[in-house]
Amino acid sequence: MLDLVSSYTGPFFTALYEVALVQELLVLATFALSFTLWRRLGRQAKQRKLDADRPDKNRLKARPKAPVRSFSPQEQEHAKSVEKQMQAFLAQYEFTRALNQYRSLERSGLEALLSEEVFASFVQSAVRVNKVDVAERMLRTMKRVGIVPSLQFWQHTMRLLSSRKNFALCLTAYSIFEHQIPIDKITFSCLINAALELNLPERTPALLQKFSQADLVAKDHVLHFRCFVALGNVDDGEALFRQLGLQVTTLMLNLLLLICVKKDPERAYRLLQEAHLKDRECSFPDIIAYSVLIKGLVDQHELNKAVELLNDMKANGLAPDDIILTHLLEGCRHDCNLELGKKIYQDALASGVSPSDVTLVTLLKLLGRCGAHEEAFEVIKNWEAVHGRKPSVIHYTCLMSGCFRTKKYDKAWASFELMQQKGIEPDDTTIATMLPGMVASQDWERVMILARKAFQRSAANLPVEALNQALAQMQGSAYEELKASMKRAGIRISSRNSGIR
Repeated sequence: MLDLVSSYTGPFFTALYEVALVQELLVLATFALSFTLWRRLGRQAKQRKLDADRPDKNRLKARPKAPVRSFSPQEQEHAKSVEKQMQAFLAQYEFTRALNQYRSLERSGLEALLSEEVFASFVQSAVRVNKVDVAERMLRTMKRVGIVPSLQFWQHTMRLLSSRKNFALCLTAYSIFEHQIPIDKITFSCLINAALELNLPERTPALLQKFSQADLVAKDHVLHFRCFVALGNVDDGEALFRQLGLQVTTLMLNLLLLICVKKDPERAYRLLQEAHLKDRECSFPDIIAYSVLIKGLVDQHELNKAVELLNDMKANGLAPDDIILTHLLEGCRHDCNLELGKKIYQDALASGVSPSDVTLVTLLKLLGRCGAHEEAFEVIKNWEAVHGRKPSVIHYTCLMSGCFRTKKYDKAWASFELMQQKGIEPDDTTIATMLPGMVASQDWERVMILARKAFQRSAANLPVEALNQALAQMQGSAYEELKASMKRAGIRISSRNSGIR
């Protein structure tokens, strides 16, 4: 019986097994195919995301522009009519009414029908009424609607922006239209000046490159040297100096020397000598060139070379002025060389130099540093009689400060009294200079004279620390008077002075 059943069920189970096996294989194949497809699609999605995060510039540039809208004849006629009205309003200085009409056109999408002329009028009117945001908006709209401004537009606009000192808008306009601005020396000179005025010398090399492609004459190259000064570019400055040859002007030479003295005074001196050899009949180097180089040498503490240059200048028929005299006195002060300073000063006076107020300050600093306080006192005492000008409070304060350097308190006080005799009142700086010095000398009577003068001035400028130092060392009635005055003036009294004596 069992054999009989097996004979009938054997084929059935075999067939069933084969069907199940085929189904299992199909499931596995489907899974493998799905997994492979999922991996591939996932990688493609990830790559698309990466491409979106790092867009290819060439692909973006190649992106087709949006189709240009076509306008009906009625829309074109309406835009022309409104443009005439806007031009009339702008001509009558009714900027707001013109702007309102422009906005109505913009809401209708008809601003693309406007001409360069009306945009130019809007930009220039906006600048004149200090609506810089409107001017920038008009420039961006011109770019968006495909208007390429003419050379006349750029010359007029850049001149106007420069004259109104809207330097930032100059550079913004360049950023908007960069490659569409025609090569023109007026336009690019305005752009370069804007970059220099905004202290952005790093913007100038690219602008200079385009400026150089314009039709330039020799004097136009001054702008190159101004940029080289801002960039500290000695090499390009010297190369252009040699390229121009005899066309170099005194201003160009002075700018080149200004670059050199900051980095290499020896190079500047060599270029100055070379300028002499270019042409004996030319008018450079002038006194400004020597002044620039002498100052550079003084700043580098090369006093001997500066004096050699002074002699060289005289040998070439140029007399020093008060500026060169001041530079040389400053160099003598740095080196504490009083004898040389006095000789240079006397020689300059003998050659007819009229010393300026700045020269007097420098001379007083030289005398003060070298301890020649009596000489400094006599100089300032006789200055008006010798030179016809009365010294100012700045000069007297400088004299007093020099006396305090070597603790010549009596001479400082004598200078203070001389100033008052000459009818000059002390200022805040004078009080702030004298009060600590008199406190250090512990001459309390003089301290109180200064303190009373100080309290007659604005409380905001009172020397609080010096007053507290004086109060800490004083006693008796002077202490009480000073403390009461400080309280009335609202001055903070330090904790060490707040007790009762």
